[in-house]
Amino acid sequence: MTELIKNFENYSRYYDIIYKNKKYKEEVNHIFKLLEKIKFNKRNLLEFGSGTGKHAEFLIKKGFKVHGIEKSKKMISMCKKLEGFTFQQGDICKIKLKKKYDIILSLFHVISYQTNNQKLENFFKNSRYHLNSNGLLGFDFWYSPAVKFIKPKTKLIEIKKKNFKLIRLAEPILYNKKKIVNVKYTLIIDDFLRKKINIIEERHLMRHFNFSDLYKMFKKYKFKCLHTCELITNKNTRQKYLGYFLFIAKILKNYDLC
Repeated sequence: MTELIKNFENYSRYYDIIYKNKKYKEEVNHIFKLLEKIKFNKRNLLEFGSGTGKHAEFLIKKGFKVHGIEKSKKMISMCKKLEGFTFQQGDICKIKLKKKYDIILSLFHVISYQTNNQKLENFFKNSRYHLNSNGLLGFDFWYSPAVKFIKPKTKLIEIKKKNFKLIRLAEPILYNKKKIVNVKYTLIIDDFLRKKINIIEERHLMRHFNFSDLYKMFKKYKFKCLHTCELITNKNTRQKYLGYFLFIAKILKNYDLC
């Protein structure tokens, strides 16, 4: 029996299996070293787009107290209960917490899901709202010259487990003028126990950025860029083969959100 499902909550069930080789620990170690370099030793952290808590798991080992905001109910349900890590469901561009934080991290290209200017502005505005004086904002994103140079291609991965086999097909379509990549994901799950095949379809719209796009947001919402580099490697040139960049920015004073 074969069933077609179109729902992100079903797709997210297999999220950690698909990204089991993602270097969460190395990303956290890199960011931690950068924070040490600029002598930032505060540990009260808000994570925008916390997913299933994989980054948080390593952040708390570095002494951070992490509160995560995640839009997906399913991903929230998959988070481990760890000391120093709290989490809740919410929209990172709209939620208003009663607490301020020393640093906000938004990793795994969460900002690239802000596919129009209003969403992007809301991201920066809400980040500023939740930061203490002299707080930091760190995020990674898809870099436009790299996207145009590398040209995302159709990819297929296959993962075999004891009770099922998973095949994921990723089919990207590029809209360069809009700086958007529309990725159609198709998951085929062959359930050996139930003798059933599920097909899950999901589309992700991803936006890529030039540095100038983000500097405009820094200027408007009064952030100062402290560091930019490729995540993990720390390469800081704007070479078109460097696909994912990390920005760390500091909040500036004397700014009225109203």
